[in-house]
Amino acid sequence: METEYFKNKILPLKQKLFKKALYITQSQADAEDIVQEVMMRMWANRKEWPKINNIESFCSSLVRNLSIDRIKQVGFQNESIDQFTDIKSLGEIPIENLIRTDERMWVLSVISSLPEKQRNIILLREIEEMSYRDIAQELSISEAQVKVILFRARQTIKEIYQKISRYGL
Repeated sequence: METEYFKNKILPLKQKLFKKALYITQSQADAEDIVQEVMMRMWANRKEWPKINNIESFCSSLVRNLSIDRIKQVGFQNESIDQFTDIKSLGEIPIENLIRTDERMWVLSVISSLPEKQRNIILLREIEEMSYRDIAQELSISEAQVKVILFRARQTIKEIYQKISRYGL
């Protein structure tokens, strides 16, 4: 029964957890190690699963904490997250792909320049596709605060991106 629960509820979270660890650590090797550590800890503490209200949030918190610990241990490394994400071909015309890649680069740059709380909420909502309730629970704030911060972050991204697209740099 425990193995089925692990296979069906915890293992499918690996990709989301990897993305979060990769974003925080900026290192593919560290992100893989962290996700593996989370999986091992979850299996080792399988007797505690019934006490956990939301497994996904719990695992996500573990990833965040382990990632922060890893950064403190080895120091921050500046690898680009772009090299680990897939850029899908959006058409046969190479210039369209170049434009889309360039736009994506600018949006990621703008997101990385946001204040930490806004950046974290944008990533949790848009990349990890977490609900407002889960984000609020993970960050220990109200759902209303999550919505306000998310709105402000989106507005900031929109304003900066519009300036960039109108005026260049």
